[in-house]
Amino acid sequence: VRMMAGFAYAESSFAELTSGVAPGGEFRFVAHSMGCAFAEGMAQFLLERGYRVSHMIHINGFQTGQMRANPRIPATVDFQYVDDLVIRVPFLSDTRPIQGAIVVREKSNLWIRRRHRGPVYPRSTEFWNTMKKLKI
Repeated sequence: VRMMAGFAYAESSFAELTSGVAPGGEFRFVAHSMGCAFAEGMAQFLLERGYRVSHMIHINGFQTGQMRANPRIPATVDFQYVDDLVIRVPFLSDTRPIQGAIVVREKSNLWIRRRHRGPVYPRSTEFWNTMKKLKI
């Protein structure tokens, strides 16, 4: 459902999304939590319209075990804090890795209430240092 919503959003916002981007130009996505599936839908729409998507970085994605990396995107990263309780709700969660993605699992050193948003927190550098080490 979230993926279809992302596809529909990209379709309705196509002119705005591609403003200033040459036809066939490149996009990179960084998505968080439930926005990961939404970003996948946006990427799919752009790929179908002839644009390239070079990176798809999922941060503490929700229900990642139900996702597959798009083979047309050269680098998909599935990053999760193993102690993020928000994405580990027992009856809702599926934290298996995204099939075909570069999988990164780390323990957070953040306070429990900041773990889920920790990687996207404005002053956080830990996550970006991890991404630099991947050299993608």
